[in-house]
Amino acid sequence: MHYYFYFIDEDFGLCYVRVPTWAPFRLQVYFNGHSWLARQLLRVDIPFEMADNAFLSLAEPERALKLYDKFALISRVECTANDVSFFKHHRYVEQRNGERVFKLAPLRKSIYSLNDLRQLMLAANNRYLAFMACIDNPDAEHKALAEMAAPAKCKGRTFRGFNLFLDPDYQLFLTLARGEWSISGFRAADLRKHIPGLTTGRSSYLLKRLRTHGLIKKVSRSYKYYLTKLGRRVLVTALVIREYFVQPTLAREAL
Repeated sequence: MHYYFYFIDEDFGLCYVRVPTWAPFRLQVYFNGHSWLARQLLRVDIPFEMADNAFLSLAEPERALKLYDKFALISRVECTANDVSFFKHHRYVEQRNGERVFKLAPLRKSIYSLNDLRQLMLAANNRYLAFMACIDNPDAEHKALAEMAAPAKCKGRTFRGFNLFLDPDYQLFLTLARGEWSISGFRAADLRKHIPGLTTGRSSYLLKRLRTHGLIKKVSRSYKYYLTKLGRRVLVTALVIREYFVQPTLAREAL
């Protein structure tokens, strides 16, 4: 059983203290950061509008910038995990023979893993936010799109560019645009799972094409890939051009 003590603080607003009834009687103190910010804004006469504990508008956002999504009015990005072993990172692993080896391994469900988990989830959120920003503002330059479509060379071997009017390239870009890759990256096996008929050799070739054109990057000491900054911009811009400009124009002219 716990006892909850609620009070209104001058700086933090509504707060509570949770007191357990068993040793070692560890206390939990809670307050809402948005309530604290609201009180600070009132003190310096900065107008704002709130709904519950979410800021809908701020007169001077550069002085008090908050990002939180509620009521379909504000952006909100969260990363939650029911099984933290889903995430992998490089750490020391003790072998059966007692030897400690530094290798890629699942995250352990331990309080000592909280810092690593925070970094992994923060990185996932940042990648997802960057991808969403590209959707709202597909600003890949003409030069970047041209380089994507042109052949590229690596160690004397030429890899053809990408043409979204060709169905295989279009299906590849649609697969790369899946949101889950922002969390933990993707592998060749993931491409084969989502692109029917894709063979092992062909998936390896596609990854090489994407890397040679600078659209993806490989995670060190793993078989995992992420979209590069250029890759996100080019991918989203190319898909937007096809879906919202080229296809509707061709459909109208066909009538």
